[in-house]
Amino acid sequence: MVKKLASLLLAVCVLVSLAACGGQSSDAVQRLNAECSKASDAIQYNKKENSILYISELESSSSPEPLPGLSCITKTIGVTADELNDQVQENGSGYLEKNGYSIGISSTGQNVMLTIEDQEK
Repeated sequence: MVKKLASLLLAVCVLVSLAACGGQSSDAVQRLNAECSKASDAIQYNKKENSILYISELESSSSPEPLPGLSCITKTIGVTADELNDQVQENGSGYLEKNGYSIGISSTGQNVMLTIEDQEK
């Protein structure tokens, strides 16, 4: 009986989606966009490539919170600004995979650009 329930649960997870069963689904970037695009115009979703481009210099200076788009991204993905910074090499770029997301990082010291995609399985 337990084996049948486990098999049934696995089949339901495959049919419904991985996200419904605690895994990362392929629409994670779309959910991130839906959550964070409201926070800042610096977040741009590319539907064709299913990716997000974040450019800190596009952040509005009238926001009460510094870099609200970056803050939303880091909270939603579960990554800290320090983790992103630690991945940036001497040439100003780096890469991080975290919680189902692939994050390309480019930094000029004052500005940061992130390219976020679903992590390949």
